[in-house]
Amino acid sequence: MNNQFTHPKERIRFAILTFFFAQGLCMASWASRIPDFKDVFAANYAFYWGLILFMIPVGKFVAIPLAGYLVSKLGSRSMVQVSILGYASSLLCIGLAHEVYLLGFLLFCFGVCWNLCDISFNTQGIEVERIYGKTIMATFHGGWSLGACAGALIGFIMILAGVSPIWHYTLIFIIILIIALSGRKYLQESAPQEAEVSDTKTKERNTAKAPNGFRLLFQKPEMLLLQLGLVGLFALIVESAMFDWSAVYFESVVHVPKSLQIGFLVFMIMMATGRFLTNYAYQLWGKKKVLQLAGSFICIGFFVSALLGG
Repeated sequence: MNNQFTHPKERIRFAILTFFFAQGLCMASWASRIPDFKDVFAANYAFYWGLILFMIPVGKFVAIPLAGYLVSKLGSRSMVQVSILGYASSLLCIGLAHEVYLLGFLLFCFGVCWNLCDISFNTQGIEVERIYGKTIMATFHGGWSLGACAGALIGFIMILAGVSPIWHYTLIFIIILIIALSGRKYLQESAPQEAEVSDTKTKERNTAKAPNGFRLLFQKPEMLLLQLGLVGLFALIVESAMFDWSAVYFESVVHVPKSLQIGFLVFMIMMATGRFLTNYAYQLWGKKKVLQLAGSFICIGFFVSALLGG
C-alpha cells in the first residue's frame, strides 16, 4: 500500500527533504576536512593526491548502471535506506583510514554510495511530484544544499575546536542514522519493474525488451541525450572542483588560515539560495534561459577565482 494514502503529503515531502538534507550533510562533512587529509597524506603522496580524490568520481561513474539496475529491481524505497546508510558508513570509515590505498578505496565506495543516493533519492522526489501534481524537485535539491551548508558549518566548528575527523564523522553518522530511522516510514513505494506485470509471459517479454541500467550503458545514445550528457559532464567537473578543491584553494592559494576557511561555507549557502529560487526562475524565464544564465555566472566565478589566485 502506498504511503500516500496513510500520511499527509506535507509529511511525505518533508521526510524526503530530510533524506536530501542528510546526503548534503554527509558530502560537506567530507569536503570540509579535505585539507586535514591532505596534510596527512600529501606529504608522502603529493603527486598522487589528485588521483586519490579522483576515486570519488570514478566510483560515481561505476555506480551509474548499478544504481539504475538496483532501483529498478529493488525499488527506490529500499535503495534510499541502503544507500544513505552506506554513504554515512563509508564517511565514518574514511575517518579511520591511515593508509593511502585504503583511503582511495573508501573514497571509491563513497562515490558509489553517492550516486546510489542520487538515483534513489531523485526517484523518490519524482514520486512525491506525482502526489503534488507539480514540479517541486528543486525544493528537494535545495534541501540537499541546506544539508551541505549545515555540514560545512559543523566542519568549520570542528576545525576551530580541534576535533579530529573520526569524532566529527561519528557525530555525522549518528545524525544521519536518526534521520534515516525517523523518515523511513514516509518513503514511497516504487515497485520493482517485475511487480508491475502480473502475466508471466508478458513479464518475460518485457524483461527481455526493456533496457535495464547495464543495457542502457552500451546502447548508442541519441544526439540530444549526448548533448545533455556533455552538459552534465562539464557541470560535474565544475562541481567536483568546488567540492574537492575549494578548501585547499583558500589554504594554499589565498593563504587563509585553516581556522578561517569559510569559502566552502559561502559557496554552499549561495548554492542553496540558487536552488530554492530555481522554481521561480523557471516560471519567469524558462529552463533554457536559466541554464544559460547559470552557466555564465559559473564561468565568471571561475575567471575571478583564477585572477585572485594570480
